[in-house]
Amino acid sequence: MKKGQLAQHSKMAEIEGKLDQIDQDKLKDDVVITGSFELTAPSPTTISTFVKNHCNSTVSPNSISSFYATKSNKNETILKLTITHKGERIGLLKNKKALAAKKIFVNEALTPQNYKLLLAAKGLCKEKKLLSTWTRGGRAFFAKKNDSATPIPILTHIQLAQL
Repeated sequence: MKKGQLAQHSKMAEIEGKLDQIDQDKLKDDVVITGSFELTAPSPTTISTFVKNHCNSTVSPNSISSFYATKSNKNETILKLTITHKGERIGLLKNKKALAAKKIFVNEALTPQNYKLLLAAKGLCKEKKLLSTWTRGGRAFFAKKNDSATPIPILTHIQLAQL
């Protein structure tokens, strides 16, 4: 790649990053729960009861400012919640490993750009080029094999390609 093209790619990546940050700010309170469970007549109250009974966590109905429930093509339930109480949101996310054994998956809502970056980083983990990858606050991070103590935010695909 020529020097001018590299500068143009860098500038485009910077603009995409800024636009993605605007989108991420809109999703900062959102959590996505997926799995093979039924949720009849979704409402803040029934969702709160579901979280208590099936997710071993507490989310009060008043903390759910919006929600969306649908079915995937695999007939799994997809539930997207906006949880305004930070402690309740974090409590639910902390249970994600235990819930995976129940086939209930809890994740932060990510922008399409951050989701693609996370998938690319997971691929590098499988290739043993990275030690680990995770999300926090809607952003994707990774740890290098030789410096696992320092979380590095994933900002662009160019950054990952240079690893």
